[in-house]
Amino acid sequence: DLDNHWVRLTALGAIACGNGFYRLLFGVDPGQRVLYGLYQAGIWVPLAVIPLTFVGYQTEVMSPVLQFVLVMNGVGLYLATRLWRRREAGGGFMLIANLISMLGLLVLMLLILGYISGGLPSLYSLHIASLGTVLALYLAVGARYRGLLEERQQAQDGERQAQAEARRERAARDEQSGLFAMISHEIKTPLTMIDGAV
Repeated sequence: DLDNHWVRLTALGAIACGNGFYRLLFGVDPGQRVLYGLYQAGIWVPLAVIPLTFVGYQTEVMSPVLQFVLVMNGVGLYLATRLWRRREAGGGFMLIANLISMLGLLVLMLLILGYISGGLPSLYSLHIASLGTVLALYLAVGARYRGLLEERQQAQDGERQAQAEARRERAARDEQSGLFAMISHEIKTPLTMIDGAV
């Protein structure tokens, strides 16, 4: 029975960490109050119910938590679709990861509800779905990281161009000031001679 507790403990911990990871990956910040609140609940609720699983309320706890995970997966699917439609880096991989995860969750729900038998194909399908999700997320994070590096490089290039432009403008102003000083001197010299002659 201790093994079952550890399985539930790690499952609830993984759900909490997964929600935190997806919140960061999707860039959900406190300014997006509803989404941020959903992801915060997805982090803290699974952690808060862990003690209840150790005192015999695992069925009562796991059923609503799994339903909430399904809802959060739907939210993630919406956000990933939005990223994909905007052509943001990693958006396609995140969409694939969410689709695979949704498929795995649906198989798990059908298994829990008794619509499919708990044989090896359903167990393997969950493992394959989990592996596919992890792989797709790995690719998504890599693509997002490369996208961020490219944005940073473009910003640095833009900054270098702005600095070079500022140096050119400064040199042009210095040259213009020198030219005006020389013209002023050249005009003063004949005026001084005329003034002296008068």
